[in-house]
Amino acid sequence: MGRVGSVGCCRGRSPDTARGVAKTAPTPAIRRRKSRRVVSFGVAMIPSFDQPAHANRSGHLHGQPAGPLAGIEDVVQEARRQVARQRCREGNGGMVTRPACRSVEFAETFKDPSVVAAYRHRPPHPPGTFEVLRELIVDRPRSLLDAGTGLGDIARGLAPDCDRVDAVDFSRGMIETARGLPGGDDPRIRWICAPVEEADLVGPYALITAAESLHWFDLHVVIPRFARLLTENGVLAVVGRSAHVGLREDDIIPRYSLNRKYVRWNPVTALEEAGLFERLGQEETGPVPWTPTVDEYVERRHSQNGFSRDRMSRDQVARFDRALRKRIAEQVKEGSVRMEDGRLLGEVAGLVVWGRPMASARLS
Repeated sequence: MGRVGSVGCCRGRSPDTARGVAKTAPTPAIRRRKSRRVVSFGVAMIPSFDQPAHANRSGHLHGQPAGPLAGIEDVVQEARRQVARQRCREGNGGMVTRPACRSVEFAETFKDPSVVAAYRHRPPHPPGTFEVLRELIVDRPRSLLDAGTGLGDIARGLAPDCDRVDAVDFSRGMIETARGLPGGDDPRIRWICAPVEEADLVGPYALITAAESLHWFDLHVVIPRFARLLTENGVLAVVGRSAHVGLREDDIIPRYSLNRKYVRWNPVTALEEAGLFERLGQEETGPVPWTPTVDEYVERRHSQNGFSRDRMSRDQVARFDRALRKRIAEQVKEGSVRMEDGRLLGEVAGLVVWGRPMASARLS
């Protein structure tokens, strides 16, 4: 990895930016995105960006009544962001506590062959997510670091619009599978099998993405590393997605999940409130149709960290699958879940939050 220096506060620049990177002002499109008011999904989208099974909520993500406190919540969030921005300017990053449910023990699940095999059944990112990410790449060369790439959805989707892409994941199974998927052989992509904390990265990057992965990282390592590796106008974009078919499964999921330590936790908010991340903007994308078969819906659940077939007993797998299938059949019969031609009628929506990480972070 090339030598990178320290960065002072959120708007610092890495010495790497001197290595032939054109420093351009943010485009008008980016300025519009920064100033656009967007209503967040709240706990339905933000709590964890890989949508762990416990966190999923039934019902529609859009069109939910805002409630009498919605305006107050906006004011409180903006006040927190102002404090975070001030801490960023002063270089006084606070401490972030990562919950036990995001430990290495549970992260290792994504190396399991059964999880790798089931991962392709996760819903796709809405096309609008890629549109937002493309517009966030301002500096040249158009270089991307996709941290925690998984099957490379983001890396493969953005490669045609980039000069080079580093796609990093610590799961060899994920990397090997990603190489064989459409776009996986793009010569602009460098597939790197290593923890992002230790990977041999060659910055600077005009954009760093963390799609459903940030909460698994050792934040006190990756946040300052990201800060050093970004170009002058580069940002860290945290990408989430949330899919539903209207299934009421909040009672089923915690009953069978192996992740008994689960708590709702939003790493972006935690970093922001600690003054370690300055949010510059966010945008919802979608919703777009998502129409899995029943088998695909069940497999999607087995791609999540609490439901690895390699860690559940055969009996646990059978009982969990049976409970899900029974609930789907019941709700299809009552009309609360719709099905046509053997496919469930659902939707998937996305959220992109972007900003500047700080160069110093502490994790308890």
